[in-house]
Amino acid sequence: MLLSRWFGRGNISNPKTFNEKIQWLKVFHRNLGYVKLADKYAVRNFVKEKIGNEFLNELIGVWDSPFELDWTALPVQFALKCTHGSGMNLLIRDKFSVDQVEINKQLSCWLLMDYSKLGREWVYKDIPRRIIAERFLTDYDGQIPKDYKIFCFNGVPRYIQVDVDRFEKHRRAFFDTSWKKQPFCLYCESYNNDLPKPKYLDVMLDAAQTLSENMPFVRVDFYAIPQVIFGEMTFFPGNGTENFYPSEWDLLLGDMLVLPQISTR
Repeated sequence: MLLSRWFGRGNISNPKTFNEKIQWLKVFHRNLGYVKLADKYAVRNFVKEKIGNEFLNELIGVWDSPFELDWTALPVQFALKCTHGSGMNLLIRDKFSVDQVEINKQLSCWLLMDYSKLGREWVYKDIPRRIIAERFLTDYDGQIPKDYKIFCFNGVPRYIQVDVDRFEKHRRAFFDTSWKKQPFCLYCESYNNDLPKPKYLDVMLDAAQTLSENMPFVRVDFYAIPQVIFGEMTFFPGNGTENFYPSEWDLLLGDMLVLPQISTR
């Protein structure tokens, strides 16, 4: 397969855009240390060592199989996540009103999945397939908190993607690190209402810079409710296939991503 047509997403022999460079990183930048950082459970040790335990959400339990979960011992509300992929999350608002059999089926299905095969995101291939339960997070109004996703280029935070109403009417807005709204969006509808600057924005930016040190690109996610809670680290956001609106921003963000010097011959 010609590199210039990898996934049909442009030219990675001479990548210019953000998405092209994400594809290049998937193919050529195989830092095996990233496997633990993509692991929703193992990354907790990295976060604890780099920025402190206070940034971690409360861990309720970790299991190899959904049939090991003791529902009687679990709190009324909690979040379930599989450790080896993206989007494998269940928010349990009331454990007494959910179908545990259906949840076990869903978790079992996810545990059978090799997520790396969906888009060749190699970091997920060798992650142990486990389930974790964490504290159910809500904001001041009892709603799912906004997700602050910080795009870090070569160890420097540059943009913040804010995801609003992720499980209902999902919208996004982008800001620079001075909290100036940016004229582009990625993948989904833009959120056009006012979004106040988070009280702990500087804390999130400092933490993201520390966690992204010596990495050509990583997106570091946080919640601020009001304490800052680490979410995850993502090396290939949107699998490097999400469209920018307007499209020229794909190139503008690509200019910020300096690729490591690795021979592609």
